[in-house]
Amino acid sequence: MKRDDMVVEKLRAALGDAVEEVSDFRGERTVYIRKDRLIDACRLLRDDPDLRYNFLADIVADDHLPDYPRFAVNYHLMSMPNKHRLRLRVWVEDPDDGPPTAADIWVIATWLEMEVWDLMGVRFAGNGSLRRLLAGNRRQKTLCQTVTGRR
Repeated sequence: MKRDDMVVEKLRAALGDAVEEVSDFRGERTVYIRKDRLIDACRLLRDDPDLRYNFLADIVADDHLPDYPRFAVNYHLMSMPNKHRLRLRVWVEDPDDGPPTAADIWVIATWLEMEVWDLMGVRFAGNGSLRRLLAGNRRQKTLCQTVTGRR
Protein backbone atom coordinates (compact mmCIF):
# COMPACT_ATOMS: atom_id res chain seq x y z
CA MET A 1 0.00 0.00 0.00
CA LYS A 2 1.31 3.44 -0.92
CA ARG A 3 1.90 5.93 1.86
CA ASP A 4 -0.79 8.29 0.50
CA ASP A 5 -3.35 5.49 0.65
CA MET A 6 -2.28 4.49 4.16
CA VAL A 7 -2.76 8.06 5.39
CA VAL A 8 -6.27 8.25 3.95
CA GLU A 9 -7.23 4.84 5.33
CA LYS A 10 -6.07 5.80 8.83
CA LEU A 11 -7.99 9.08 8.64
CA ARG A 12 -11.15 7.32 7.41
CA ALA A 13 -10.86 4.64 10.09
CA ALA A 14 -10.57 7.25 12.84
CA LEU A 15 -12.85 10.00 11.52
CA GLY A 16 -15.37 8.20 9.30
CA ASP A 17 -17.47 10.56 7.20
CA ALA A 18 -15.48 13.59 8.41
CA VAL A 19 -13.16 12.77 5.49
CA GLU A 20 -15.28 14.40 2.80
CA GLU A 21 -13.11 13.99 -0.28
CA VAL A 22 -9.62 13.01 -1.40
CA SER A 23 -7.89 14.39 -4.48
CA ASP A 24 -4.51 14.13 -6.13
CA PHE A 25 -2.92 16.79 -8.29
CA ARG A 26 0.61 16.52 -9.63
CA GLY A 27 1.58 14.02 -7.00
CA GLU A 28 0.21 15.97 -4.04
CA ARG A 29 -2.58 14.44 -1.98
CA THR A 30 -5.29 16.68 -0.56
CA VAL A 31 -7.72 15.42 2.06
CA TYR A 32 -10.88 17.43 2.65
CA ILE A 33 -11.88 17.33 6.32
CA ARG A 34 -15.02 18.61 8.01
CA LYS A 35 -14.23 21.70 10.04
CA ASP A 36 -15.49 20.25 13.32
CA ARG A 37 -13.07 17.29 13.09
CA LEU A 38 -9.98 19.18 11.93
CA ILE A 39 -8.20 19.02 15.29
CA ASP A 40 -8.84 15.28 15.58
CA ALA A 41 -7.31 14.81 12.13
CA CYS A 42 -4.28 16.95 12.98
CA ARG A 43 -3.64 15.10 16.25
CA LEU A 44 -3.88 11.74 14.52
CA LEU A 45 -1.49 12.81 11.77
CA ARG A 46 1.03 14.15 14.29
CA ASP A 47 0.81 11.39 16.91
CA ASP A 48 0.39 8.20 14.87
CA PRO A 49 3.78 6.41 14.88
CA ASP A 50 3.39 5.39 11.23
CA LEU A 51 2.52 8.89 10.02
CA ARG A 52 4.42 11.44 12.18
CA TYR A 53 3.39 14.65 10.42
CA ASN A 54 5.48 16.67 12.82
CA PHE A 55 5.84 19.89 10.81
CA LEU A 56 3.16 22.40 9.86
CA ALA A 57 4.75 24.12 6.88
CA ASP A 58 2.00 26.64 6.16
CA ILE A 59 -1.64 27.58 6.51
CA VAL A 60 -3.14 29.42 3.56
CA ALA A 61 -6.66 30.34 2.52
CA ASP A 62 -8.18 30.77 -0.90
CA ASP A 63 -11.25 32.77 -1.78
CA HIS A 64 -13.72 31.13 -4.16
CA LEU A 65 -16.09 34.09 -4.60
CA PRO A 66 -18.85 33.83 -5.90
CA ASP A 67 -18.95 30.11 -5.04
CA TYR A 68 -20.23 28.82 -1.73
CA PRO A 69 -18.64 27.96 0.64
CA ARG A 70 -16.45 30.92 -0.13
CA PHE A 71 -13.19 30.10 1.64
CA ALA A 72 -10.95 27.05 1.82
CA VAL A 73 -8.28 26.88 4.51
CA ASN A 74 -5.34 24.65 3.59
CA TYR A 75 -2.91 23.09 6.06
CA HIS A 76 0.37 22.02 4.45
CA LEU A 77 1.88 19.25 6.57
CA MET A 78 5.19 17.45 6.36
CA SER A 79 6.41 14.25 7.93
CA MET A 80 10.13 14.87 8.29
CA PRO A 81 10.96 11.28 9.32
CA ASN A 82 9.00 9.84 6.37
CA LYS A 83 9.82 12.63 3.91
CA HIS A 84 6.18 12.98 2.97
CA ARG A 85 3.79 15.89 2.35
CA LEU A 86 0.05 16.18 2.79
CA ARG A 87 -2.51 18.94 2.48
CA LEU A 88 -5.61 19.11 4.66
CA ARG A 89 -8.36 21.34 3.32
CA VAL A 90 -11.31 22.70 5.28
CA TRP A 91 -14.22 24.60 3.72
CA VAL A 92 -15.33 27.73 5.58
CA GLU A 93 -18.76 29.20 4.89
CA ASP A 94 -18.53 32.22 7.19
CA PRO A 95 -15.11 33.82 7.84
CA ASP A 96 -16.20 34.74 11.38
CA ASP A 97 -16.91 31.06 12.06
CA GLY A 98 -13.62 29.61 10.87
CA PRO A 99 -11.84 26.41 11.85
CA PRO A 100 -10.53 25.80 15.36
CA THR A 101 -6.98 26.83 16.13
CA ALA A 102 -4.25 24.24 15.63
CA ALA A 103 -1.90 26.08 18.01
CA ASP A 104 -2.22 23.35 20.65
CA ILE A 105 -0.77 20.88 18.15
CA TRP A 106 1.82 23.03 16.36
CA VAL A 107 2.91 26.27 18.06
CA ILE A 108 3.68 27.88 14.69
CA ALA A 109 -0.04 27.72 13.89
CA THR A 110 -0.59 30.82 16.03
CA TRP A 111 1.48 32.93 13.67
CA LEU A 112 0.17 31.31 10.48
CA GLU A 113 -3.45 31.76 11.59
CA MET A 114 -2.75 35.45 12.31
CA GLU A 115 -1.48 35.85 8.77
CA VAL A 116 -4.56 34.16 7.25
CA TRP A 117 -6.87 36.27 9.39
CA ASP A 118 -5.01 39.47 8.50
CA LEU A 119 -5.04 38.86 4.74
CA MET A 120 -8.28 36.91 4.22
CA GLY A 121 -10.43 37.71 7.27
CA VAL A 122 -10.91 34.08 8.35
CA ARG A 123 -11.02 33.83 12.15
CA PHE A 124 -9.75 30.76 14.00
CA ALA A 125 -11.81 29.71 17.00
CA GLY A 126 -9.72 29.66 20.16
CA ASN A 127 -6.84 31.76 18.82
CA GLY A 128 -6.70 34.74 21.17
CA SER A 129 -3.65 36.22 19.45
CA LEU A 130 -5.22 37.50 16.23
CA ARG A 131 -3.74 40.90 15.44
CA ARG A 132 -2.72 42.75 12.30
CA LEU A 133 0.65 41.76 10.88
CA LEU A 134 0.78 42.89 7.28
CA ALA A 135 -2.32 44.83 6.37
CA GLY A 136 -2.06 47.47 9.11
CA ASN A 137 -5.06 49.57 9.98
CA ARG A 138 -8.01 48.57 7.77
CA ARG A 139 -9.36 52.13 7.96
CA GLN A 140 -6.37 53.38 6.00
CA LYS A 141 -7.16 53.62 2.34
CA THR A 142 -3.59 52.93 1.26
CA LEU A 143 -3.83 49.13 1.30
CA CYS A 144 -5.29 48.65 -2.17
CA GLN A 145 -4.52 51.84 -4.01
CA THR A 146 -4.54 51.91 -7.76
CA VAL A 147 -1.94 53.84 -9.68
CA THR A 148 -3.48 55.96 -12.40
CA GLY A 149 -1.77 57.39 -15.41
CA ARG A 150 1.02 54.79 -15.48
CA ARG A 151 1.54 51.63 -17.47
